[in-house]
Amino acid sequence: LDVLARRYRHIVIDVGPGLAGGDAAAALRRGGGALAHHVLIIGGGGIPGLRRQLDAFEYLREGLRVERRRIALVVNRHDRATDHPQAAIERAFGQPLAALVPADHRAAGRALAAQRSLILERRSRAAGAL
Repeated sequence: LDVLARRYRHIVIDVGPGLAGGDAAAALRRGGGALAHHVLIIGGGGIPGLRRQLDAFEYLREGLRVERRRIALVVNRHDRATDHPQAAIERAFGQPLAALVPADHRAAGRALAAQRSLILERRSRAAGAL
């Protein structure tokens, strides 16, 4: 990470759902969280996704001592019919969400079929949120 940090302004590390274990956690521990200016936690709006986000959030805060102001939360594929409302999610984390991206399966399917970014789908609610 030190080598990348000297060469690039932004580094994105996708650690998947298992932040607290494996190589990503070891690298973050070695850097004491100091390597990351900002940490973006992204997950789904359902109970399993929110639980993983909360676990990652708590691990960053308590295990790695990352300051709260350096952690941003994004809920992806949020379904307002079945997922918790934004206010409840923000209460659980004790801070506002950086973004709430609504579920838009049709637009995602069109973008995937056309092999282009979802953000280019003009009629997409998800693209509008991004």
